[in-house]
Amino acid sequence: MSSFKNIYDVLVQMNKENPDEIALVFKNKRITRRKLLNEVDCLANGLSKRGLKVGEKVAIILSNQIEFICFYFALAKKGLVMVPINWNLSAEAINELVSKQDIKYLIYDKELFDFEILNETVEIICDFFDFPYEDLLSNTNCSFDEESLEIKLENPFVILLTSGNHAYPSNTFSKC
Repeated sequence: MSSFKNIYDVLVQMNKENPDEIALVFKNKRITRRKLLNEVDCLANGLSKRGLKVGEKVAIILSNQIEFICFYFALAKKGLVMVPINWNLSAEAINELVSKQDIKYLIYDKELFDFEILNETVEIICDFFDFPYEDLLSNTNCSFDEESLEIKLENPFVILLTSGNHAYPSNTFSKC
């Protein structure tokens, strides 16, 4: 049986094997495994400081960008359930999905897609404008922490919304 709790542990193992290897390339930016792991750990600790808890659902509405990958691993590390939502959907469709999926937190790029969340129980964690990404990273202990979280392999890690042959997205759960 694998000692990995989730996909975050794969990142840790890759970093141990070759920390200076390039992990991500986006446009003209290159990030090593060491830098990616450090940023993910900072981000995960920043999310903890904001009070996010294991099992809570976090909607993420971002275009292709390095920060999406960082959130992907940080949410996994903290045992949060990531719900990526297509940023091409209308504000009405996004608000309906947020309500139907019982989303507690939202991460989105306000410059890319500025809309009003109608569900008042949803807390914005990052919008790259009023709630900057850098604020989650700053004033945070970024060292690797071995905190014991109640993350189990049977817990969902991501809820993928697929349209299949329907006009409206439906759920697909992924574990690990």
